[in-house]
Amino acid sequence: MTTRKRADPVLGEGQFPHAMGDEVNVEYDGAPWAAKIHRIAVDEASCTVKYIVDGSMEPSVSPSRINQAAPGALAPIPEPNPLIAEPATVEEEEAVPSGEPVFVKRSSIAQLNRYFSKLMKARLKRLKHKCKWCCHLRHDMPYFSAEATGDGTLKLTLVHGTVDMTSMCNLSEWGRIKAIDEYLYLHGELLSEAHRISSME
Repeated sequence: MTTRKRADPVLGEGQFPHAMGDEVNVEYDGAPWAAKIHRIAVDEASCTVKYIVDGSMEPSVSPSRINQAAPGALAPIPEPNPLIAEPATVEEEEAVPSGEPVFVKRSSIAQLNRYFSKLMKARLKRLKHKCKWCCHLRHDMPYFSAEATGDGTLKLTLVHGTVDMTSMCNLSEWGRIKAIDEYLYLHGELLSEAHRISSME
């Protein structure tokens, strides 16, 4: 007696319901992620998708994991806060400072780096390789380096463990906390903490 593999309920007639290049949302770890159909299997029972957020590929994706079409602009899927609860009201969301924090103490940069490392590790653990990272060097945690300026403040840059790795990072030479927060989809968490640390100096 031979056993037959259970067919995907979405397949129906057996024809894959999406075409190559279609923009879709794929369920991954319980959340939808914007992706494009990259290749359809010969048996038309699954496909390979390319995720928009980091360009990674996932093979053998069944139709039942593919939801409605992704938004036209392929905006990144909002990520829940990995460290604290989501803000309950719009007023709380608007409380995130909009300006750039200023630092004068190196101890503040060490404190900022501890928070940044904790934040990034939590996202990487929760979202695996689908979270937005500063570059392809996911094995090396980025951190802020600081040097004194003529006006007594500290100039920040985002670096990795070596000069070579830093030169390969998309955000090398970046020191703007707000821009880094937005690039990595941190939803104001890093910016808020940076302002808090700055205000304590």
